Amino acid sequence: MKKNDLTGILPAMVTPIDDSGNVDIPMLRKLVRYFMTARVDGLVPLGGSGEYTALSPMDRVRVVETVTAEVGGHVPIIAGVLSSGFKDAVINGLAMKNAGADAIMLLTPFYVNPSQQGLREYYSAFIKEVDIPVIIYDIPYRTGVTLAPETIKLIAEDNRQVIGVKACNTDLAHFNQMLVEVGDMINVLSGEEYHFFSHILLGARVVLSPVPMLFRNIGWTCSG
Repeated sequence: MKKNDLTGILPAMVTPIDDSGNVDIPMLRKLVRYFMTARVDGLVPLGGSGEYTALSPMDRVRVVETVTAEVGGHVPIIAGVLSSGFKDAVINGLAMKNAGADAIMLLTPFYVNPSQQGLREYYSAFIKEVDIPVIIYDIPYRTGVTLAPETIKLIAEDNRQVIGVKACNTDLAHFNQMLVEVGDMINVLSGEEYHFFSHILLGARVVLSPVPMLFRNIGWTCSG
């Protein structure tokens, strides 16, 4: 998967759960078919909206295997890895890769309050271990960790496997600076639906959101 494969609308999928607390596989397949009928440009299971932290490692694999099988290679699958520490992230990243994911959306490590240099080393070490295209996931109001635009640039320069950054920082100045620093190197994805129009005006060309069909329903597309 390359930078140019990130385009248009990428739904951050929810994970259907049945009354027994198990992943509802038939409903998950139905949800995938709905998105495919709507002609989305890729699917993103196991983000924050996909209950990554609430699912067991086995259930995470089942979700990605199910989504991958249902899609049948027609659009890219970007699996979320929202682990707090490096070893756990690597284990889950390898599991998602083996389950058929085309790329990983990797959350910044949290709780330990890493330095900018630490964040740079974290992403480089993950890519070395897992060897898969990565979308950086920056969502400081959830993690308490903010990736500086200059750090994102250094990570992208260090690793050609970095193809994008999901930007959930609600600071528009920060978003604009990211575009200045890395807009020619990797894709900057709008990850906040409430800031979608501002992000597009500033230069984003991809949306990765839990409510993507809103944008399709108003006639917006990045594909052209």
